Amino acid sequence: MSLSNVGEIPAEVQVGNEDAEENKGSRILSNACPDIFEVTEFSASTTNSSETKKSYDLAPEYKARLNWKLSQNSADVPLNGYTCKLSFKVPFDYSVEAFRQIQIKENPDVPGAENLFAKSSKGPMKLTLESIGSSSPSGTPVFLDDDSAEILVQLENKNPSKSSYTGTVELGPPRLEARGNLKFDEVNVSGNRQSAAYIAKYTDGVDASSVLDSASAEQVAEEFSGINQQTIDKIGKKSDMFRLCPDPESMPDDGSLLLYQGKSKIFRCGLDWSDHSFDIAPSLKAEIYAKANYTYVKNVGRRTVNVRYRGN
Repeated sequence: MSLSNVGEIPAEVQVGNEDAEENKGSRILSNACPDIFEVTEFSASTTNSSETKKSYDLAPEYKARLNWKLSQNSADVPLNGYTCKLSFKVPFDYSVEAFRQIQIKENPDVPGAENLFAKSSKGPMKLTLESIGSSSPSGTPVFLDDDSAEILVQLENKNPSKSSYTGTVELGPPRLEARGNLKFDEVNVSGNRQSAAYIAKYTDGVDASSVLDSASAEQVAEEFSGINQQTIDKIGKKSDMFRLCPDPESMPDDGSLLLYQGKSKIFRCGLDWSDHSFDIAPSLKAEIYAKANYTYVKNVGRRTVNVRYRGN
């Protein structure tokens, strides 16, 4: 089997299971009919490596080649007439970033910034930031002090028009930062403290344990260092309001997202610049930054093996 990284950006490809002692390429060959066959040999190589490893770093357009040898588990089981559908999936791990600069002015007469930049990500999933809520004559990304500004965070599993293959995007909460005397609005986490903990894990200035109550702490204790039964017992009344983006209400309890081909997910986060003094500076230039680590699982289909006797 041959594969290549056509995602425009560097990727890590997980070939073998990290927890397995022996590398049999099980992350790629997801079904080899284990009741009948076993993988007795496996080898892999890439454009820049001839060594069989559990994972490879592939630059754009770099290729990998994988080979499996299947042997019958038991000679006592007749294979004549047996059909085995070999299933293959290729997980590409990507890390992408995006940012958008905005300006907040005390009033419309304040001069605007000469350059406000923005960057979206490349790769199978597009990460984009857009600002809304401006009453400025020039429109977004310029805002006035009285505006209720929001940032829209869009995650899109792009749908290549010339590809017959499909793939899904799997990821946790994106990491969002408001920079330059800018903050996210407070959100109420009382209805979903579990997903709030996953978001807080990637938020500067908010500790994951601070958003949990006793019940939600028990649910996530195994996944967060520093949270154990002793700390759970000490948890008392918690605040309901935290500066988090995305809003926990827009995330599943387990903090995971699954995007099918052509689908997208949009988060809305309010922006707060109340710490800035327009008496000192009539204009504020700030930035919203986003980062997402995701796995693009490319479904490369199945191969059916039909077994029959040789000859007549």
